[in-house]
Parts: sequence; C-alpha cells; structure tokens
Amino acid sequence: VIKNELRSIKFKLFINIIFAWRAFWLAPHYDLIYAQDLYTAGLSALLVSKFWRKKMFIRFAGDSAWELAQSKYGITDDIISFQSKRYGPVVEFRKWLRRLILAGAEGVVAVSKFMQSLAIVIGAKPANVRAIYNSIDFQTGCHPDPPTGGEGS
Repeated sequence: VIKNELRSIKFKLFINIIFAWRAFWLAPHYDLIYAQDLYTAGLSALLVSKFWRKKMFIRFAGDSAWELAQSKYGITDDIISFQSKRYGPVVEFRKWLRRLILAGAEGVVAVSKFMQSLAIVIGAKPANVRAIYNSIDFQTGCHPDPPTGGEGS
C-alpha cells in the first residue's frame, strides 16, 4: 500500500511540474491566466502570474481541502464548520494553500452564490469574487437562448 501511495505522489508531483513548466512558457504570450482548478492549475497559475506580472483569475467550484479531509481523514464536519476548525498538518496545509491561491487571484469566478460566500470566508478578497452560474441547468435541461442580433448571428 505504501509503495502504491509513493508512486501516486511521485506521479502527481511530476504532473504538477510539467503543468507549471508549460504554464511558465505560455504565459508571456497572453494578457491573463485563467485556472479552472484550485490546486494543480491554481498554484501553477499563481506562481507564473507573479513571475510574469500577469493577472490571474480562478474558477472556484468547491472546497477540495474539505473533500480530502472527509474522504481520507474521516472528518465529519460540514463544509461551513470545517472552515473555522483546526485539523492535522496535511489538512491545515491544504487549507493554507487554497487561501493563498484565492487571495492571490485578481478575480475569482464562483459557480454559485454559496461558493462566492465560501471563497470569501476562505480568504478571497470580496471585491474580487463574482458568482457566474454554469450556462446549462442539468436538472431541467434548459440552456440560454442563443444571442440575437449583432455580428455573427
């Protein structure tokens, strides 16, 4: 079990290094960086944006630190209680890292009003967080009407 765990950690580290390397070389060609994942893409985006002095935006769709704490460490607290309590070093490191990433973003795109308020509780600057809902409602199957008028319609 430990051997498989170490292999998994090495693989994840390798993927993160490749992701960061690629982001580092692509960033100078763009005006801003948009990350759609908090940890792998978000951390790389934060580091690269600081190095190249680019604006960084991030999508926030959930609290991975809380999810990890529940699945791997048996934490049973709800997502709100989890924010103010202290846990072991691995969980606290993940909580610190997500706070660093969210606070360092020029803009945070939350997928709901609840996620918007949660991002602020975690450490994102309130003025930088906006709720932008997904474009398709999977429960009803509805989607927005296509744009009318203007160029390209």
